[in-house]
Amino acid sequence: MQLLATAYNVIQFGAKPDGKADAAQPFLKAWSAASPSKKKITVQINGTLVAPTDYRALGNSGCWILFIKVNRVSVFGGNLDAEGAAFWACVLLELA
Repeated sequence: MQLLATAYNVIQFGAKPDGKADAAQPFLKAWSAASPSKKKITVQINGTLVAPTDYRALGNSGCWILFIKVNRVSVFGGNLDAEGAAFWACVLLELA
């Protein structure tokens, strides 16, 4: 018997697909809902994940996207927009 997959949509956890709102908390809520399962987890990105334009928003972590100590996780689809031009403009402004 094949087990059916359960889907968790970050929009149902409060994410706003506008390219501006921070979806970290909705993603973490969806992750928490999925993670008690011992099944593999697939993250399907439909659209573009956009990094903050101000790199200081990353805080002390220095990471925009980070998965640590996870097993059986796959990430598919979408685009990652790291806002490279905005990042370097911000860094150069601080160095000036």
